[in-house]
Amino acid sequence: MSATAAWGAALTLITVRDLGIAIPGVQTNPNCKGNRIGPLPAPGDYLATFVFFAPLSVLEGSSQQAAKFANLLAWGWVLGLLV
Repeated sequence: MSATAAWGAALTLITVRDLGIAIPGVQTNPNCKGNRIGPLPAPGDYLATFVFFAPLSVLEGSSQQAAKFANLLAWGWVLGLLV
């Protein structure tokens, strides 16, 4: 799995979360009713993923050890979105 694939997974999870769609098996905060500014995710949510995942995607192409590190960080971020 690559950091770019993790980026796509993160974008999907952010979109699903902000639209208020329940993910089976994942408990959500009852006080959080999805995105508070409208029916679509805030652009800042996507910008934050770009700032985090773009350097990881570049780092992934530099060496094999860097690719492992980048993938670990990227998929750890996605796991953190689920919690």
